Amino acid sequence: MKKISILSFPSKTQVSDNLLKTEVNDANTSTGRRYHELDSLRGLASLTVFFSHFVLSNTISGPAWSKMSMSPLHLLWDGESAVLFFFVLSGFVLALPYFSNKEKPLDLLAFYNKRILRIFPAFCVAILLCIALKACVYHPDNMQRYSDWLRNIWPWNFKDADYIKQTIKTFFLIVFDYNTNLLDPPIWSLLVEMRMSFLIPFMVISVKKNSFLFNALFIVAFTYMGADFYIGVFYFGIILARYHEALGSYIRQAPRYMILLLFAAAVCLYSNHYTFNIGNAPGETSRLHLYLSVAGSGLFIILAMHQQGVSDFLKNKVCLFLGKISYSFYLIHLPILITVASLFPYKDNYSLIPLMLTSLTLAWLASFVLYKTVELPFQRLANFMIEKYPFFTKIRFS
Repeated sequence: MKKISILSFPSKTQVSDNLLKTEVNDANTSTGRRYHELDSLRGLASLTVFFSHFVLSNTISGPAWSKMSMSPLHLLWDGESAVLFFFVLSGFVLALPYFSNKEKPLDLLAFYNKRILRIFPAFCVAILLCIALKACVYHPDNMQRYSDWLRNIWPWNFKDADYIKQTIKTFFLIVFDYNTNLLDPPIWSLLVEMRMSFLIPFMVISVKKNSFLFNALFIVAFTYMGADFYIGVFYFGIILARYHEALGSYIRQAPRYMILLLFAAAVCLYSNHYTFNIGNAPGETSRLHLYLSVAGSGLFIILAMHQQGVSDFLKNKVCLFLGKISYSFYLIHLPILITVASLFPYKDNYSLIPLMLTSLTLAWLASFVLYKTVELPFQRLANFMIEKYPFFTKIRFS
């Protein structure tokens, strides 16, 4: 058997086709169906994160804009809800194989191996890209007329000794707390993803072994105990994975008007913070709008999987492409937006159009390259390691 060095990867001929599946494509039912819709949902959510950062970058105002912001249209640039959606979807797709195929064992070390090689390599490349863009392309003198939020990102220079220390800490991802604005603000969510990844196998076991009532009370208990909010979010996604078929049977039989009502409910719940101003009133429970957004995310997932019209729409080539590159796009879109903004000094609102289009196009191109050259090879490597070395199946739950 040919040895694989640290710097080499198994070729496509060394890995069977089933090992080339992405995280979402691994979420198969017992009949072998792959839910490409979930890829597309992630891609669309990543796009809304880009639009939310574009809006934050500029001082857009006016009566018409205010009305749009406090309407369901805000879903198109609701970055906060999109990140919550990512968390729900992660719990869902990572748990789904173990509920779709009840005989599938959960190999703990194999699970961790896949998660680390799924998240960490592209993350490291994104951080290196941030450093390169800041050092070689970024022009801070052109940023005066952009928002304070955008100008406060990358608040460092290479002569700052603390910058080097903070950058080194950043590469450890889950070991230290650090200022995410230093390099790439979206990476704060990767801290959550990595930490939750170590708990997800045990959450899956808990949901699998216990009743719906127990699992629901578990989330409620965590909420009132003031425990980590994100544990409840991922746990919700895992519960949804267990019961999605029961919910889907209702969706598939529901009349059209009910589907429209459910879709409207998903939109309103998802962006309730703006549409209904929930969470803004003095003394109001600060997390209420987050819980409602999580519920809306779950409803979107069920509709995408089990409503034929929604499913067909999400299978178009554009949505599937956005889904494939969604992780890389999420990591690098903001550094590219910052860099392009520094090259396109703000003149008037019309100058924002080339800024948006140029940033979006470059982010898509760079994301595709990162997906092809980093994400896929490391996914192949992770699966190859699990296939070759019995060590990764030593700790198994059934």
